[in-house]
This record gives sequence, structure tokens and C-alpha cells, in this order.
Amino acid sequence: MKYKLSEREKNGLCRVIALKDFGYIKAGDIGGYVEGEHNLSQEDKCWIYNNAKVFENARVSGDAEVFENARVFGDARVSGDARVSGDAEVFGDAEVFGDAEVFGNARVFENARVSGGAEVFENARVFGDARVSGDAEVFGNARVFGNARVFGNARVFGNARVFGNARVFGNAIIKHGQHTKTVKTFQLSKHCITLDGDYLNIGCQSYNIKHWLEHYEEIGKKAGYTAEEIEEYGKTIRFIFGTFMK
Repeated sequence: MKYKLSEREKNGLCRVIALKDFGYIKAGDIGGYVEGEHNLSQEDKCWIYNNAKVFENARVSGDAEVFENARVFGDARVSGDARVSGDAEVFGDAEVFGDAEVFGNARVFENARVSGGAEVFENARVFGDARVSGDAEVFGNARVFGNARVFGNARVFGNARVFGNARVFGNAIIKHGQHTKTVKTFQLSKHCITLDGDYLNIGCQSYNIKHWLEHYEEIGKKAGYTAEEIEEYGKTIRFIFGTFMK
């Protein structure tokens, strides 16, 4: 055994107390709260720190860590090298695994899965049967739900809503629209162009199509694009407008 339980406290939970050294933990260290031994594996290096709480039928295993004020409950699973921290909550039948991180005020619940090196943070919500994986990031006030998939190096943030059978991947950047289908992206020589509702997102710049058509040369010069790159992006912006936005 690597830990024992303290006496049950007023909140109905017990502290975990290390019985031996492992990872960064030393024998005698007092960790966070569990309802019972079923919540934290006695194997590997997983641990619950600070005021974090794991209860009901939730389980932390592998080398996963739950710390600060995070809560994992319901039938949720946190495993591998995953980390849940801040005021984040993982609950329902949700799973966080691999090297994934959930932090800030984020919520992952229902049957959602967050895996790989993905990050969900700030006030983001991932739920339903949604999957966030790879090196994707979901943050801000974004919502990913339904059967949506966000993966690769994609970033979903702002007030974006990604749901239904939406697929957001590659270097896509979504911050505005509501998306229920595969998001259209155009990978050019310098930055990816993402079609985001009425907006085009190019690098860190996001404007409606009219603004891009009128100002792409000026924006490109300020961003250090070459004349050839500006022309490449101009042609693609005009193509997108003529094909998808008229």
C-alpha cells in the first residue's frame, strides 16, 4: 500500500496519507480527499493534492494527478499522466487520460473524452460524446459537445460552439461561429485560414470576409508577409468568398 486514509471529516471524505516515498511524494505527506480507497489507485504514482476531491465512483489511476480545488466525481476516470487542477471538474462518465490537462474553471462531463496532449481550460465545457485529443486546446467560453471531434493542433475558444458531427482539426482556429460539420481550413505557406462562420481566422487575426477583402494587403504587410505570400492569401480569400460565402 502507498497510502492510508485519515479519519472521515465533516465533509464525509477522508484525506489520503502517504505511507512511502514515490514520485514527488514523501512518506507522511497528507494529500487531498477521497470517499474511499476505490477513488485512488494504490499502484503507480497517481496522487490527489491540496483540497482536491475525488468521490462517488470516480477513480484516479496511473500517474495522474488531481490538485488545488479540482473535483472528480460520478463515474469519471482520470488516468495515464493526466492532470486536473484549479477549480476544474470532471464528472459523469467522462474520462481524461494520456497527457491531457483540464484546469481553470473547465468542466468535462457526460461521456466526453479528453486525451493525448489536449488541454481544456478557462471556462470551457466539453460534454456529450465529444472527443478532444492530440494537441488541441479548448478554452475561453467555448463549448464542444454532441459527437464533435477536436484534434490535431486545433484551437477552439472565445464563444465558439462545436457540436453535432463537427470535426475541427489540423491547425484550425475557431473562435466565433457555431459548427456542426467539418470545419473548412486552407493551409497555405505561412498560416492556416479557417472558415469560422462569417469570419476568416488567419494566424491570430480574425475579421469578417469584407474586412479581409478590403484590407488583406495592409494586414499582410504589417504581419511581415512577403509580396508573394500576400498575393497567395489574397487569391485564397477571394476563392473562399466566391465559393462559400456569396
